[in-house]
Amino acid sequence: MSTMDESSATGRDHDAAVIDRRPDRAIAAGGIAAAGALVVLGILATLLPPEARRGIWLPVHLGIAGASTVAIAAVLPFFTATLGVARPVPPSVRAIGVTLPLVGILAVATGIAWGPSGLAVAGGLAYLVGMGAVAYAALAPLRRSTAPRRIALGLAASAALVDVTFGALLGTLFAAGAEWVLRDWGLLRPAHAWLNALGFVGVTIATTLVHLWPTVVGTRIVPGRAGAGMGVGWGLGPPVVALGLATGSDFIARTGAVVALSGAVSLAAFGIARWRARGRWTIDLAWHRAATGHLAAGIAWGAAGGSAAAALVLANGASPAAWSSAALVALGVGWVAQTLVGAWTHLVPTIGPGGPVLHAAQRSILGRASWPRLVGWQAGTILLAAGAGAEAWPAVASAGPSLVAAGGVVVGVAAVASVALLARAVAMAR
Repeated sequence: MSTMDESSATGRDHDAAVIDRRPDRAIAAGGIAAAGALVVLGILATLLPPEARRGIWLPVHLGIAGASTVAIAAVLPFFTATLGVARPVPPSVRAIGVTLPLVGILAVATGIAWGPSGLAVAGGLAYLVGMGAVAYAALAPLRRSTAPRRIALGLAASAALVDVTFGALLGTLFAAGAEWVLRDWGLLRPAHAWLNALGFVGVTIATTLVHLWPTVVGTRIVPGRAGAGMGVGWGLGPPVVALGLATGSDFIARTGAVVALSGAVSLAAFGIARWRARGRWTIDLAWHRAATGHLAAGIAWGAAGGSAAAALVLANGASPAAWSSAALVALGVGWVAQTLVGAWTHLVPTIGPGGPVLHAAQRSILGRASWPRLVGWQAGTILLAAGAGAEAWPAVASAGPSLVAAGGVVVGVAAVASVALLARAVAMAR
């Protein structure tokens, strides 16, 4: 072979080895933007009359469950392919994995809140098919990966996706009017919440923070014992609790709660350890403050909410009292939604489409009013949690609706401002 032929062959081999992640980044950024839109819809749903929004059901399933699902569907396959140093699946599969859960959660929300129930069932099925596409998109690249972390990535993604499959299946069967689900819904409802909020979302956020949190605070990615504890606690605890609730076994439920509690404690320990080793930023301070502040507060709320949820199971065993709206608020608004804000603040100007000049402009936008938004989010979450928990205390139960309304307004202002900044930053890339 001539020198020119050898050079051409080498060039072709090099081109074949290059992984073009631009479509994957664009889908991830688009999914994050869609999740932000669901946060706004969840906030707007709080303005509806209580009977129209079914209490807190509609806001929670749009602004928390829906937003977190779409964000995870968009970002989880990106992370597994990138961290596994593997080629992503075709963009069409990625698009299906984001679109079907989005359409599904909107159909479920509409069908449950206002009918018909068949729409909710169809939405649940679309959601499940979409999560199947997410599972393929997240796990298929790891089969071709040689990265040392591929096994841990695969286990974490598999645990999360198994949780959401069973959790969503329970919800779909409830919408379909399955007799045994309706009969035992008092226990299956908290099992549904444990699988989705602490299992699927919890293990995904916890394992993502192993890489994201050190990157945001500017320190080394060293999972250590706390990182391993997070994986075990959030990966195994919620499904075991759900199994105990579904079977009515106090022993199994409390065993899972102990494991879940260890995950919550490990989350706090990991967050503190990486914070102490943080770097010192000298540029884009407002942007760093916005991303770091929301993620740090999210970690605190996640540890507190996870501990509270586990404590309820330890105290009450497999009973409907083993779940609380206050714990749901702490986990949903304080942890999940706020972590989502911190994640998109950091990720859009880093993994999103565009070059250095565009990303610098996006960082400037996403860092605006960082302190007021951060403080407002914490104050609103405290008010919401206090209002949601007031029902358990007869002496202050009457103040619950007022506290919830006040908290919703405060968090709503912070969330709408954050989503508006996100929308503007994403629009700049068009």
